[in-house]
Amino acid sequence: MSRLPAGLVLALLLILGFMPPAQGAGAPSRGTLYLSALGGTLYRASYVYNGAGSFVVSTPVPVALLRRGGSVRVLPGGRVVVVGAGYVSVYDPRTHTVALVNSLTNANTAALDPSGTTLWVGWKDTALSEVPLSPLANGTAHAVSGDDTVATMLAFAPGQGAFYTTGGEFENGHFGIINLATFSTTRVTAAAYATGVVYDSYSQTLITAGLGRARQVAPSSPANLLSARDDSITGENYLILEPTGQGQLIGTRTGGEARVVLIDFSASGRIGEATTTLHSTVLGTITDLSGGAGWDGDLVFSDAFEPPAVSP
Repeated sequence: MSRLPAGLVLALLLILGFMPPAQGAGAPSRGTLYLSALGGTLYRASYVYNGAGSFVVSTPVPVALLRRGGSVRVLPGGRVVVVGAGYVSVYDPRTHTVALVNSLTNANTAALDPSGTTLWVGWKDTALSEVPLSPLANGTAHAVSGDDTVATMLAFAPGQGAFYTTGGEFENGHFGIINLATFSTTRVTAAAYATGVVYDSYSQTLITAGLGRARQVAPSSPANLLSARDDSITGENYLILEPTGQGQLIGTRTGGEARVVLIDFSASGRIGEATTTLHSTVLGTITDLSGGAGWDGDLVFSDAFEPPAVSP
């Protein structure tokens, strides 16, 4: 495993037009993506987006063979968490090792607690589970009550607490607020296309996603819709959109043809504005992705030096 030489990175960026975008275009972005196949293979790829229409993704390289695929999240420090069917796999790209614990539920999503010590994992048909990260250990299941009795995924907004969704791979889920002291839910919006939910620091908003659709709200006023988009009409069916913090959201098509999807809303900070653009790139060598992607803006690897994939 190795970083690309600085000169090669610069040449690649110049070839791909990674120059300051024209007036009215979006912000450029580049980084590393971790992609999870539902069968359990974790892939890594690099991408470059020039802010003006060019979105190039390298050929995915398998880095780990896990029990099951699912939601992908890159933790501070670079470790990669994959949650699928209750298995919580933590891949360390620096040591090329995998640690495995169980949520003791049917969890398929992951959200990092603001403390950085706990992973909250859930799904549409199971209890919410609290998985400690330091040290890594099996989860503790918590029954959810209130307006909704499941929490598919959580998101934490600074100063505003925790929010939840209830959707799945086929369900148009609800969105609301959850009290993690009592695990009681208060539904804010029904049928909100809400499987995944994330807090985006760039726009300081919450963004839900499901079935190729997305909605954007302010944490301080979550019942009021700020912006929305529907990409299902062009065949997208992402479930979770991961923010880069630079005005882009990244996901994948779930199942079937593998595509990485990038939504650039950096010009306006609103996902449904006319200046917002969607870019969808086919990954011809793999199939059956989980509908989300893990994003790391710091690492760009040279695939030629990747050791064989490891198993837990």
